[in-house]
Amino acid sequence: MPVSLEEQILNSTFEACDPQRTGTVAVAQVLAYLEAVTGQGPQDARLQTLANSLDPNGEGPKATVDLDTFLVVMR
Repeated sequence: MPVSLEEQILNSTFEACDPQRTGTVAVAQVLAYLEAVTGQGPQDARLQTLANSLDPNGEGPKATVDLDTFLVVMR
């Protein structure tokens, strides 16, 4: 079954943050990547909402996310 364009973009985003292919990335790294790509800063409301969704326990710099969770949150 072909992967949708949306899923390809999400997979590429995750892979860009996980060059060693560990399957887990730091939430802060994902947010930094998205800030760089979108030109938005950490004060952007959408990025703040995303940060809260990716780090629901408020772990801060220690927070990580796996690919499956990333895909669910980003959809």
